[in-house]
Amino acid sequence: MTFWLLYSNREIEDVLMREELESLQKRFPSRLHIYHTLTGNTIPPTWLGGVGRLTPANFKWLFGGTQKFAEKSWRAIVCGPQGLLDLAATVFFMDMLFDHPDVVLLDC
Repeated sequence: MTFWLLYSNREIEDVLMREELESLQKRFPSRLHIYHTLTGNTIPPTWLGGVGRLTPANFKWLFGGTQKFAEKSWRAIVCGPQGLLDLAATVFFMDMLFDHPDVVLLDC
């Protein structure tokens, strides 16, 4: 099973459990994928992650469309403010025309 973590923070210092997440990703490189974006005004020049809020284009680029979803065993848990939940619902269920029982949207 493959797990994706889409994680967005304003600043790099705001990333909760950063070292632990990086360690897990190194330990399970084929099973855990982390896509991280920063939305603040001070993006480090060495930053290799995304910049700005997550968009439908980010989701589609990361997940490769409906066929890629259907071919793999995966789970998606989306946790965040209502705006992120609305975006995820639009991308997963409307834009990609995909209804997967393993997508959970949590308002947190």
